[in-house]
Amino acid sequence: MPQWTLIAKKIIDNLAEIKVNSDWSQFERVVEKVDKVGNRKQLKLLKYREAEHQLSRYLNFRNIGIDLEKFGGHGDVIEFGTYQGLGLILLAKALGNNTPRKFVGIDAFEGLPEASNGWQKGQFSDTTIELCKSNILRHLDSAHDLELIKSWFVDSNLQRELRGSVQNVRVIHSDCDLGSSLTTALSISEPYLTNNKLVYLVFDDWGCHADEIPDSFYSWYTAFFEKTGVVLKKYSSTKLTRTYVIDYR
Repeated sequence: MPQWTLIAKKIIDNLAEIKVNSDWSQFERVVEKVDKVGNRKQLKLLKYREAEHQLSRYLNFRNIGIDLEKFGGHGDVIEFGTYQGLGLILLAKALGNNTPRKFVGIDAFEGLPEASNGWQKGQFSDTTIELCKSNILRHLDSAHDLELIKSWFVDSNLQRELRGSVQNVRVIHSDCDLGSSLTTALSISEPYLTNNKLVYLVFDDWGCHADEIPDSFYSWYTAFFEKTGVVLKKYSSTKLTRTYVIDYR
Protein backbone atom coordinates (compact mmCIF):
# COMPACT_ATOMS: atom_id res chain seq x y z
CA MET A 1 0.00 0.00 0.00
CA PRO A 2 1.18 3.59 -0.65
CA GLN A 3 2.22 5.60 2.41
CA TRP A 4 -0.98 7.70 2.44
CA THR A 5 -3.12 4.56 2.38
CA LEU A 6 -1.16 2.99 5.25
CA ILE A 7 -1.61 6.14 7.35
CA ALA A 8 -5.32 6.21 6.56
CA LYS A 9 -5.64 2.51 7.43
CA LYS A 10 -4.06 3.11 10.85
CA ILE A 11 -6.41 6.03 11.52
CA ILE A 12 -9.42 3.88 10.62
CA ASP A 13 -8.18 1.00 12.77
CA ASN A 14 -7.97 3.42 15.69
CA LEU A 15 -11.45 4.68 14.91
CA ALA A 16 -12.89 1.16 14.89
CA GLU A 17 -11.36 0.58 18.33
CA ILE A 18 -12.78 3.89 19.66
CA LYS A 19 -9.26 5.34 19.88
CA VAL A 20 -10.53 8.52 18.26
CA ASN A 21 -9.93 11.18 20.88
CA SER A 22 -6.82 12.56 19.19
CA ASP A 23 -7.43 11.18 15.71
CA TRP A 24 -10.81 12.66 14.78
CA SER A 25 -9.41 15.58 12.77
CA GLN A 26 -7.16 13.11 10.94
CA PHE A 27 -10.16 10.93 10.17
CA GLU A 28 -11.98 13.97 8.78
CA ARG A 29 -9.04 14.66 6.47
CA VAL A 30 -9.16 11.05 5.25
CA VAL A 31 -12.90 11.43 4.62
CA GLU A 32 -12.35 14.56 2.55
CA LYS A 33 -9.71 12.82 0.44
CA VAL A 34 -11.95 9.81 -0.15
CA ASP A 35 -14.92 12.03 -0.96
CA LYS A 36 -13.11 13.41 -4.01
CA VAL A 37 -14.35 11.56 -7.07
CA GLY A 38 -11.61 9.91 -9.10
CA ASN A 39 -9.05 9.86 -6.33
CA ARG A 40 -6.92 6.76 -7.04
CA LYS A 41 -5.88 6.59 -3.40
CA GLN A 42 -9.56 6.20 -2.55
CA LEU A 43 -9.86 3.07 -4.68
CA LYS A 44 -6.82 1.45 -3.06
CA LEU A 45 -7.98 2.33 0.44
CA LEU A 46 -11.53 1.07 -0.07
CA LYS A 47 -10.21 -2.41 -0.89
CA TYR A 48 -9.54 -2.59 2.84
CA ARG A 49 -12.79 -3.86 4.38
CA GLU A 50 -12.79 -1.72 7.52
CA ALA A 51 -12.05 1.43 5.53
CA GLU A 52 -14.88 0.75 3.11
CA HIS A 53 -17.18 0.14 6.05
CA GLN A 54 -16.37 3.13 8.24
CA LEU A 55 -15.70 5.75 5.56
CA SER A 56 -18.65 4.81 3.38
CA ARG A 57 -21.17 4.70 6.19
CA TYR A 58 -19.88 8.01 7.57
CA LEU A 59 -20.35 9.65 4.15
CA ASN A 60 -23.86 8.19 3.96
CA PHE A 61 -24.64 9.54 7.44
CA ARG A 62 -23.40 12.93 6.31
CA ASN A 63 -25.67 12.86 3.26
CA ILE A 64 -28.61 12.09 5.53
CA GLY A 65 -27.65 15.13 7.64
CA ILE A 66 -27.54 17.35 4.56
CA ASP A 67 -31.00 16.16 3.49
CA LEU A 68 -32.44 16.64 6.96
CA GLU A 69 -31.18 20.22 7.08
CA LYS A 70 -32.53 20.88 3.59
CA PHE A 71 -36.00 19.50 4.28
CA GLY A 72 -36.45 20.73 7.85
CA GLY A 73 -35.74 17.39 9.47
CA HIS A 74 -35.76 18.32 13.14
CA GLY A 75 -35.84 15.12 15.14
CA ASP A 76 -33.92 12.55 17.09
CA VAL A 77 -31.84 9.40 16.56
CA ILE A 78 -32.34 5.86 17.88
CA GLU A 79 -29.69 3.16 17.67
CA PHE A 80 -30.33 -0.53 18.33
CA GLY A 81 -27.01 -2.15 19.25
CA THR A 82 -24.72 0.56 20.60
CA TYR A 83 -21.85 -1.63 21.86
CA GLN A 84 -18.99 0.78 22.68
CA GLY A 85 -20.55 3.85 21.03
CA LEU A 86 -18.88 4.23 17.63
CA GLY A 87 -22.13 4.23 15.65
CA LEU A 88 -23.61 7.11 17.62
CA ILE A 89 -20.31 9.00 17.51
CA LEU A 90 -20.24 8.77 13.72
CA LEU A 91 -23.91 9.74 13.46
CA ALA A 92 -23.50 12.73 15.76
CA LYS A 93 -20.42 13.96 13.90
CA ALA A 94 -21.97 13.41 10.46
CA LEU A 95 -25.37 14.96 11.22
CA GLY A 96 -23.67 18.07 12.60
CA ASN A 97 -24.59 20.57 15.29
CA ASN A 98 -26.94 22.96 13.49
CA THR A 99 -29.98 21.12 14.83
CA PRO A 100 -30.04 19.94 18.46
CA ARG A 101 -30.96 16.25 18.67
CA LYS A 102 -31.37 13.54 21.23
CA PHE A 103 -29.34 10.39 20.60
CA VAL A 104 -30.75 7.23 22.20
CA GLY A 105 -28.69 4.04 22.25
CA ILE A 106 -30.18 0.68 23.21
CA ASP A 107 -28.05 -2.29 24.20
CA ALA A 108 -27.95 -5.00 26.87
CA PHE A 109 -24.17 -4.43 27.07
CA GLU A 110 -23.78 -8.18 27.58
CA GLY A 111 -22.99 -9.33 24.05
CA LEU A 112 -25.15 -11.13 21.51
CA PRO A 113 -28.10 -13.07 22.97
CA GLU A 114 -27.62 -16.12 20.72
CA ALA A 115 -25.32 -17.72 18.14
CA SER A 116 -26.08 -17.56 14.41
CA ASN A 117 -24.17 -17.65 11.10
CA GLY A 118 -20.73 -17.31 12.65
CA TRP A 119 -21.81 -14.88 15.36
CA GLN A 120 -21.22 -16.31 18.83
CA LYS A 121 -23.46 -15.99 21.86
CA GLY A 122 -21.90 -13.38 24.13
CA GLN A 123 -19.80 -11.85 21.33
CA PHE A 124 -19.27 -8.08 21.77
CA SER A 125 -19.58 -8.34 25.56
CA ASP A 126 -16.39 -6.29 26.03
CA THR A 127 -18.35 -3.18 26.92
CA THR A 128 -20.38 -1.58 29.68
CA ILE A 129 -22.95 1.19 29.68
CA GLU A 130 -20.45 3.37 31.54
CA LEU A 131 -17.70 2.80 28.96
CA CYS A 132 -20.09 3.45 26.10
CA LYS A 133 -21.38 6.67 27.64
CA SER A 134 -17.85 7.91 28.31
CA ASN A 135 -16.79 7.21 24.72
CA ILE A 136 -19.76 9.06 23.23
CA LEU A 137 -19.66 12.08 25.54
CA ARG A 138 -16.04 12.76 24.54
CA HIS A 139 -17.34 13.56 21.04
CA LEU A 140 -20.94 14.72 21.49
CA ASP A 141 -21.49 18.45 21.10
CA SER A 142 -23.20 20.16 24.02
CA ALA A 143 -26.12 21.04 21.71
CA HIS A 144 -27.21 17.40 21.83
CA ASP A 145 -28.62 15.07 24.48
CA LEU A 146 -27.68 11.44 25.07
CA GLU A 147 -29.62 8.62 26.67
CA LEU A 148 -28.47 5.02 26.87
CA ILE A 149 -31.02 2.33 27.66
CA LYS A 150 -29.67 -0.94 29.06
CA SER A 151 -32.10 -3.57 27.82
CA TRP A 152 -32.52 -6.64 25.67
CA PHE A 153 -34.69 -5.79 22.67
CA VAL A 154 -37.23 -8.44 23.67
CA ASP A 155 -37.87 -6.80 27.06
CA SER A 156 -41.60 -6.04 27.18
CA ASN A 157 -40.92 -2.66 28.81
CA LEU A 158 -38.54 -1.37 26.14
CA GLN A 159 -41.08 0.03 23.68
CA ARG A 160 -42.88 1.95 26.43
CA GLU A 161 -39.60 3.31 27.78
CA LEU A 162 -38.48 4.33 24.31
CA ARG A 163 -41.76 6.11 23.52
CA GLY A 164 -41.42 7.99 26.77
CA SER A 165 -37.93 9.10 25.79
CA VAL A 166 -38.37 10.19 22.16
CA GLN A 167 -41.37 10.86 19.93
CA ASN A 168 -40.03 12.72 16.90
CA VAL A 169 -37.46 10.33 15.37
CA ARG A 170 -35.68 10.95 12.07
CA VAL A 171 -32.95 8.27 12.02
CA ILE A 172 -33.14 4.67 13.24
CA HIS A 173 -29.78 2.92 13.09
CA SER A 174 -29.76 -0.86 13.53
CA ASP A 175 -26.40 -2.40 14.36
CA CYS A 176 -27.64 -5.57 16.02
CA ASP A 177 -25.94 -8.26 13.87
CA LEU A 178 -28.64 -10.90 14.33
CA GLY A 179 -31.72 -11.27 12.18
CA SER A 180 -33.89 -12.13 15.18
CA SER A 181 -32.73 -8.99 16.99
CA LEU A 182 -33.43 -6.85 13.93
CA THR A 183 -36.98 -8.20 13.61
CA THR A 184 -37.66 -7.19 17.21
CA ALA A 185 -36.02 -3.78 16.76
CA LEU A 186 -38.11 -3.03 13.67
CA SER A 187 -41.32 -4.07 15.40
CA ILE A 188 -40.50 -1.71 18.27
CA SER A 189 -39.78 1.07 15.74
CA GLU A 190 -43.07 0.82 13.83
CA PRO A 191 -44.87 3.67 15.65
CA TYR A 192 -42.15 6.04 14.41
CA LEU A 193 -42.67 4.95 10.79
CA THR A 194 -46.34 5.77 10.39
CA ASN A 195 -46.50 9.38 11.60
CA ASN A 196 -46.12 11.15 8.23
CA LYS A 197 -42.52 12.15 8.87
CA LEU A 198 -39.27 11.82 6.93
CA VAL A 199 -37.45 8.86 8.52
CA TYR A 200 -34.22 7.06 7.59
CA LEU A 201 -33.71 3.38 8.42
CA VAL A 202 -30.00 2.55 8.45
CA PHE A 203 -28.77 -1.05 8.67
CA ASP A 204 -25.24 -2.03 9.59
CA ASP A 205 -23.92 -5.56 8.92
CA TRP A 206 -26.22 -5.81 5.89
CA GLY A 207 -23.58 -7.57 3.83
CA CYS A 208 -22.17 -9.92 6.46
CA HIS A 209 -24.64 -12.79 5.98
CA ALA A 210 -27.40 -12.77 3.35
CA ASP A 211 -29.79 -14.75 5.53
CA GLU A 212 -29.40 -12.57 8.62
CA ILE A 213 -30.10 -8.84 8.33
CA PRO A 214 -31.42 -8.75 4.71
CA ASP A 215 -33.75 -11.72 5.15
CA SER A 216 -35.13 -10.39 8.41
CA PHE A 217 -35.68 -6.95 6.91
CA TYR A 218 -37.52 -8.26 3.85
CA SER A 219 -39.73 -10.55 5.95
CA TRP A 220 -40.60 -7.71 8.30
CA TYR A 221 -41.21 -5.21 5.48
CA THR A 222 -43.58 -7.53 3.61
CA ALA A 223 -45.82 -7.74 6.66
CA PHE A 224 -45.38 -4.04 7.51
CA PHE A 225 -46.36 -2.91 4.00
CA GLU A 226 -49.42 -5.15 3.95
CA LYS A 227 -50.48 -3.66 7.27
CA THR A 228 -49.73 0.02 6.64
CA GLY A 229 -49.09 0.63 2.94
CA VAL A 230 -46.01 2.64 3.91
CA VAL A 231 -43.34 2.56 1.18
CA LEU A 232 -39.63 2.37 1.98
CA LYS A 233 -37.28 3.55 -0.76
CA LYS A 234 -33.66 2.49 -1.04
CA TYR A 235 -31.50 5.52 -0.23
CA SER A 236 -27.90 4.23 -0.23
CA SER A 237 -25.78 1.12 0.22
CA THR A 238 -22.22 -0.03 0.77
CA LYS A 239 -20.78 -3.54 0.92
CA LEU A 240 -21.80 -3.84 4.56
CA THR A 241 -24.65 -1.33 5.01
CA ARG A 242 -28.01 -0.38 3.54
CA THR A 243 -30.25 2.66 4.10
CA TYR A 244 -33.94 3.10 3.33
CA VAL A 245 -36.06 6.23 3.63
CA ILE A 246 -39.72 6.89 4.29
CA ASP A 247 -40.54 10.19 2.64
CA TYR A 248 -44.02 11.65 3.13
CA ARG A 249 -43.17 14.97 1.45
